[in-house]
Amino acid sequence: MPVHNSLNQLLMEKNFRKSPLTTQFFSVCVFISLFVTTGFAQNLTISSSGQTGTSGTNWSISGNTLNVGASGSADIHPSVITNHLSNVGDLTVNLPWQSLTSRNMNINASISYTGGTNRTLTLNCANDMVFANATGITSSTARLNLVLRTALNSGSPDNGLIRLNGVTIQTNGGHFWAGGGPTTATWNGLTVGNSLARTWLDDLPGLSVIGSSITTNGGNLYLAGLSHDTSDDNGANYGVSIDNSTISTAAGVIEMNGQVNGKFTYGYGTYLNGNTGTVSIGTTSGAITINGYGYDATSSGNNWRHGITTGGTVAIRTVSGNITMRGEANFSSTVNDKEGIIFATGSSVCSQTGNITLRGTNTRESDGQYSNAIRFHADNQSNAIRIGFDGTNAYSGDILIEGNSIYQRNNNAGAGSIAIQTTGNLTIQPIGNAFTYMRAGDAGTLTFDDDWNFGTTLGSFTYGKSTNSANLTLSSPRTTA
Repeated sequence: MPVHNSLNQLLMEKNFRKSPLTTQFFSVCVFISLFVTTGFAQNLTISSSGQTGTSGTNWSISGNTLNVGASGSADIHPSVITNHLSNVGDLTVNLPWQSLTSRNMNINASISYTGGTNRTLTLNCANDMVFANATGITSSTARLNLVLRTALNSGSPDNGLIRLNGVTIQTNGGHFWAGGGPTTATWNGLTVGNSLARTWLDDLPGLSVIGSSITTNGGNLYLAGLSHDTSDDNGANYGVSIDNSTISTAAGVIEMNGQVNGKFTYGYGTYLNGNTGTVSIGTTSGAITINGYGYDATSSGNNWRHGITTGGTVAIRTVSGNITMRGEANFSSTVNDKEGIIFATGSSVCSQTGNITLRGTNTRESDGQYSNAIRFHADNQSNAIRIGFDGTNAYSGDILIEGNSIYQRNNNAGAGSIAIQTTGNLTIQPIGNAFTYMRAGDAGTLTFDDDWNFGTTLGSFTYGKSTNSANLTLSSPRTTA
């Protein structure tokens, strides 16, 4: 089953490593990979000063494929791509892998398709794919399916991050896929990779969307990234990092998969950072699935590590589409600050009729108060976190909050900082048979005090399971319709 439909395959190990999201094995020498990346790069650059036509230095178009030579760099004008899409057909751009030589794709000028025929543009890049600020790929009239695929080979170098910072992507109804992998898979009828965009360096995301706008107007969207550093443990590493950006698909489906592994001080599988500007992820009828997977290696790095983290203003919204978020904390470190999912002040996961599922896991819940499946970290203000009802539009979907350990970070002086409201059904239950820890504050027990605002319109309220053997404590009344 392709990676996008099965989350049991993901690249984890570095030297002949096999992960839960891919069955492919990757062997790499870190020293050689870093050396060739900085020393002898042979890149493809798309720039306003590039060559035009159908062939040039180290590149040529044959049929519907633009091939870059097996060695050497190439520089092409974006009109090479748009003219082919407008006048000939779909286009696949191949920058092939070369042993011990990094080959990156730099998009330094925008690709703007204005043709009236639906097309597919595929960019296959041996290693890193980097968009310059204020560039992008857009279609103004017809649908443009867009595939960004990196890390085409399992031999050294096998890095392949994707950087979409300060860019505009508009597919006008076309699908958008961004990830990696040396083996092809099929997704919505498109040929894509079988794995994730990835980096082996610290302080870098495997896939980043920072200060950007991505819009499909009905097309499906898929993002996947891995950060796996084994060289040192002083970095802040991210699988997928979304910062100050808008991602919208209307009726299209959104899926994100981020994973962090290796050595680091701070590690996040999927990081939704609205501290520098709002992160908005939305659809109308399309479903939204956001996954974050956290792993680590033995090191002296000893700070936060999370499957999914939200911070600042993060709005995840649908009209009728279902929303599912899953954060897995599979960390080996005993550091007492690791969570499956963190929802912080400013976070909202809201719909009008779609169901919402928030699911977290943690393999080391017994390490301390701050090691849980799901954490709600709300400041002392009403509706600091919203789940379900957005405060304006009526919400009738069901809400499922599922994790063996649930943690309320702050016991606030005011009331109603965590708002979870619907006219549908609310269920808070363990993934297993019973809760393991229900925590609040620095050392307390979760009692669902007046910091929790469930409203008065819940269709039903279910807490626990019939198999639960842990204590359940409620310190304020619940009201259902």
